[in-house]
Amino acid sequence: MSLFDRIKKAERPPQYGKYLFLLVCIWTLSFEEPITHLDFPYITLFRNVLPILAIAYFILDPYTDDSSLEGRSGFGGRLHALTQPMAVLGMVFAAAGIVGWIMNGYQTFSITVQAMYEHIRFWICLWAFMSVLSTFPLEKYAKRLFCHVGLLSAILIVLTTVDIIFHIWGRQIYRFGIGSIQLFYGHPSYFGAHCVFLLAMLCILIPYLRLIDDEESRRVPRWSVTATVLMCCMLVLVLTTIRTRLIGFVAAFIILFIYMIVIKKKLHPGIILVGVLVALAIGWQRIYFFFFSKYSYTMARGQFATNSLDIALNNMPFGAGFGTFGSRMAQIHYSPLYFKYHMMLTTGMQPTHPSYACDSFYPMILGESGWLGFIAYMLLIVLLVRMIFGMQRLDAETASAAGIQRMTVFTAMILVLYELSETTATLALSETYSVLIALALGLAIAKCRRPFISPLS
Repeated sequence: MSLFDRIKKAERPPQYGKYLFLLVCIWTLSFEEPITHLDFPYITLFRNVLPILAIAYFILDPYTDDSSLEGRSGFGGRLHALTQPMAVLGMVFAAAGIVGWIMNGYQTFSITVQAMYEHIRFWICLWAFMSVLSTFPLEKYAKRLFCHVGLLSAILIVLTTVDIIFHIWGRQIYRFGIGSIQLFYGHPSYFGAHCVFLLAMLCILIPYLRLIDDEESRRVPRWSVTATVLMCCMLVLVLTTIRTRLIGFVAAFIILFIYMIVIKKKLHPGIILVGVLVALAIGWQRIYFFFFSKYSYTMARGQFATNSLDIALNNMPFGAGFGTFGSRMAQIHYSPLYFKYHMMLTTGMQPTHPSYACDSFYPMILGESGWLGFIAYMLLIVLLVRMIFGMQRLDAETASAAGIQRMTVFTAMILVLYELSETTATLALSETYSVLIALALGLAIAKCRRPFISPLS
């Protein structure tokens, strides 16, 4: 009996509900941006449906801690989950920002809580998707799921082609003289995030589709070839944004794909370090201009970098509090800190035109949560990367299982690299589109681990 037959015949609990949940997440997140712009009362709450479901899942899930195959149920399981390293670091980060608000009171409590929620939304959703999908039989639903992901990819490809030819989606943002793609997402970065999400979903599904093609014994493998073609098209779509970070992401994708999938080598931290150094060398001119040149004090990013250090030192070790420095809430509810540090005189930082008032990620984390919160947040990222490297050490019983493992580890790594590259110039992990990345990353990590292994361990 083949591996695929054994997978299909394996005894599993009913999982159709999780498949429907996954479909709802994929479709709603793919069109979240235009939906939230509809003229309906409270339509913006739509953005928060999945994070709220994630919190509800933690409260209601009978197997919150799955550190053993049996798991722990009830309050004991939830209490144990809260003691895991990533959960502890998340709570330390949240506490640092809240204490900073108590000490300074620059914003109202409501604004502070909203900003805290935006900062931890990615991590809550990542944990929930890893937990929900840990036992999801992707091999059983891969073909059905691909029909939806493939359709969404095709829609995006057609719309992008039409937009390039006819420019039907309104004002375009131009960079380097070439029109950047934005469609109905409002900004090329949001469009790029949706392309990366669909690209990652295709990468996860391809090895399962190859198993299906092998079982169907067709002369031309229909499913996996179609998915591969769509994957290449999505890479081209990412390039159409003409965004430096996204071009770098495509380059990293191709290099890691050749190294991990074609050559079948395991990824080592040293390789990532070399890649980071190369990226820094290529982008050093822009880094120097924004942060070290004599013009840096006239630009928002330079001001954020300099003043975040000052804020962290003056409020040691807790920071100024959430919603006060560089976050979206500090932009919407113009932060008093911008007056205190005379940042309102900087281009794009004026109260009437605060377009650059939330344009820098790491200074925001440092300024709002202080050194304590900053260190906790950086350790969160380190633990996530460490988890992905650790997945390479899991034993695969067959060649097919090893192929699935390589592809899921590869997908998880490129998603993390994408988010880290975005944090160099956007809020990234605090943006609304981070939920998309959390879904794909959670699925990739879940399918490369044993069932009932706690994602927080």
